[in-house]
Amino acid sequence: MKKYLVALLACIAALFWFTQKNSNSSSHSNDKIKTAQPSTSSSSVALGKEVAHKKLKAPNNYYSCQQLITSEKETRWNWAKKQEWDQWLDKGYSIDEITLAIDHFLNSNFAANWRAKQLKKDSKLNQQNQILVEQVKALVPDLPSFVRIERSIPQSQIENIATLSPADALALIKETKLSIDDVDWLLKQDSLSQQLLSQAIEKIDNTDEIIGFGIQENETLHLIDTAAYYGRDQIVTTLLEKNSVLSDDAYLGTTMDYALARLDYYFQMNIPLEDDLIVRQVKIIKALHGLNSTANFSIQSDQKAVGFFPRHIYSFDAQQITNLQQMYGLTLTDILPKKVLTFNPSSPLLKELNANFAQLDANSATPEAVADCQSFVHKIDSQWQPRSLSYFIDKLTKEGKEVTATHLHQIDPALADCFNYQQWQPLSRRQSGDHNLDSAIYRLAAQNNINEAIKMVEDAQLEEDVNREFFYQLLGYNPEYFTELQLSKLRQETFDYDALYRMANSKTISLMTEGLDIDKLDYTGKSWLDIAIVNRDLPLLNYLVNQHISYPYRESGRDPLYLLLETSHYEFNPEHLLEYLSLLMVLEPKVYPHHQRLMSLIRLKFPESYTQIINQFPTLIAKEGTPLPPAVCLNY
Repeated sequence: MKKYLVALLACIAALFWFTQKNSNSSSHSNDKIKTAQPSTSSSSVALGKEVAHKKLKAPNNYYSCQQLITSEKETRWNWAKKQEWDQWLDKGYSIDEITLAIDHFLNSNFAANWRAKQLKKDSKLNQQNQILVEQVKALVPDLPSFVRIERSIPQSQIENIATLSPADALALIKETKLSIDDVDWLLKQDSLSQQLLSQAIEKIDNTDEIIGFGIQENETLHLIDTAAYYGRDQIVTTLLEKNSVLSDDAYLGTTMDYALARLDYYFQMNIPLEDDLIVRQVKIIKALHGLNSTANFSIQSDQKAVGFFPRHIYSFDAQQITNLQQMYGLTLTDILPKKVLTFNPSSPLLKELNANFAQLDANSATPEAVADCQSFVHKIDSQWQPRSLSYFIDKLTKEGKEVTATHLHQIDPALADCFNYQQWQPLSRRQSGDHNLDSAIYRLAAQNNINEAIKMVEDAQLEEDVNREFFYQLLGYNPEYFTELQLSKLRQETFDYDALYRMANSKTISLMTEGLDIDKLDYTGKSWLDIAIVNRDLPLLNYLVNQHISYPYRESGRDPLYLLLETSHYEFNPEHLLEYLSLLMVLEPKVYPHHQRLMSLIRLKFPESYTQIINQFPTLIAKEGTPLPPAVCLNY
């Protein structure tokens, strides 16, 4: 222990030296000391800023209400993140009550993190860490608050065990004193055999011991949870033979939850149903089911089974449910539901927290104003209930029509885009895999030696998809490289405009002045007008219009005017709409019924903006009775 503390104090002394030198760096050479600097965020609301004490009334328009609701959520979020939640324990509130309050004001990740930390306060790891802290503080009373004293997990003797031969690894396990946290770490190492892990389990006197929280902030409660999640069927069997306790926390994941989450992961990875991974996972689930292990299902039927716990969700469709039953005799609908915490919005703790929040100067609106806005927005939103692609695919199928982009476009262009998005094969790009080559090429590009960089790529005689990756990466250094790249063997006949825009971004116009054909569509049929509008790039749109870009007319899919009028876009702002329209309408796009449907929605949500638009562009008038858009495509 003396040797341990001497090493520890040496690191602390170094840390103090750096702190006094006003250095922003921190030493991580000793894994027993972890530092956590206070984080800052440019988007966070400064709760201490001066604001008017007079609370605002609810706005009377949709956009302003949306802004108010968003602002109030952000203010609540930042206030809640600064809360010292432990203090409510001292005031007599339970862990369950505080967990639900954190979930309400923040989300389940924060709530699970806090709850796990409380439940693990008596773990051996926590006790060891507390002793270490006390010993260090006795020697260094002025230890900075951001310094964390932690026992490293895993212990240093076994951290490289995966590099050893099976025989040497087994010998190491036999001669090393392991903690339950060490074994928990071992269970997560994919390359270790279950034979070796079984030997590690035998080194633990009490396998029901709570796993520590530690620097990893581990939210798993018991070894059997980790074994179930990582598909260690033999370990699960061994633990069950030892009558290990199954986790059944009312908020965190149960042992069954972890097992089901792993099975869902295998299905998502398209692991064949007969694969050993599936076989072992089903074996685990059936063993747990035999002991009535519960799961947090939100949907549990023959057609669909969906469950969740903090940081995880698992879902099985009708075909998967049937296959599991027929091939393995596993009936997901037989798994018992777990008892969960019940949220009470009128609980004493929520009332006290809401009262505290209402007193904030930074909260610029009364609770009544926020409630009025929420009611107003809900009333408007309830009048527009667009359907998804799957709904209209089912509809076309029932009508005996072929599901094509053309048929979907006739319903609404957004559906055609959604459909096409699922069919597109991206332009293949991949890295060379040669780190030395990559470094040399990019170093030349950074030094403006583009011709040498290009020659190095050409001399390497790489495959087309690797050349394409170099093309885009080199262009990212300087758009002026476009001409040289197009004159080389890296030349691209067709482009991905999204990728080009990401690389060039604010220099996209410079890219075009280098000779990029602005009228040519990319491999998906996108125009640069689409890129300018979707990314709300007004300078680019202005440039394109002034260069008399051709307006794209498509047989299917949304055109630039549709994209601009689409209120579901996450950056849609009615206050800027007219500015963009004034440029786009110079190109005299044709106005179709789907555009008028979008204008009908704008009239519903933003009547003032609608009036301004039609006063300037009468062709966009939506006649009375014009229906609202029937569909929306949010994923593209």
